[in-house]
Amino acid sequence: MKFLVEDADIDRIRRCFEYWPINGVSIDHALDTDELNRIRELIGEDCELHVPIGSLRADQIVDEAQRLTEELGASTYVKIPVGSEGFKAMKALELSRVSFVAVGVCTPIQALVAGNCGASYVAPFVNRLDSRNAVAIVKSMHEALKRNALETEVIAGGFKNSRQAIELCEYGIGAVIVSTDMLSSMIEIDH
Repeated sequence: MKFLVEDADIDRIRRCFEYWPINGVSIDHALDTDELNRIRELIGEDCELHVPIGSLRADQIVDEAQRLTEELGASTYVKIPVGSEGFKAMKALELSRVSFVAVGVCTPIQALVAGNCGASYVAPFVNRLDSRNAVAIVKSMHEALKRNALETEVIAGGFKNSRQAIELCEYGIGAVIVSTDMLSSMIEIDH
C-alpha cells in the first residue's frame, strides 16, 4: 500500500515527508519545470512523482512523457488520460522506460485496457464515479486487474471523504492519492 500526497506546495510536502512514510507526490495541474525540479529535489530521486501531461494528441503525449521522464528522473510517472489518443500513446510508451498512470478511469474495462497497454497504475477519481457505488467500482477495477494477472495497480484519488480512502486502504488497493489535509485527518483520527 502506497500513500501519495496531492500537493504542489513545497512546505506542505516537506511537512508530510517529515512526519509520515510517504511514497510520492501527485501534481494535479501543470507546473513549470523549475517548480517540478524543486519538488523532485525535495522528495529525492527514488520517490514517485506523478505529473500531468498537457498534450492531447498521442504523438505529442509520447514526446512530452519522454521529455518529462528525462528531466525529472526514472521515478517520474506521467498521467495520461484514458480515451483513444491516450490509449494510443500508452501503447507507444509500453516498451519504453517511461512509467505512466492512466487517469480518468471509470470502468473495470478501461482499467484492463490500460493495464494491457503497460500502465503502472490506473487512477479512478472516486468523486466522479457513481457516488453510491464508487468504492465498489474501484474494488472491481482492482479485482479485474488481479484476476487477469496484470501488474498494474489501482491508485485511487479524488475522494469525497476520508472514509472512502480508508475503506480502499483496508481493502488492499495499490495506492491512494490524498491531499495533505486528508492524509493528516486519516492518520490522526481518534478511535
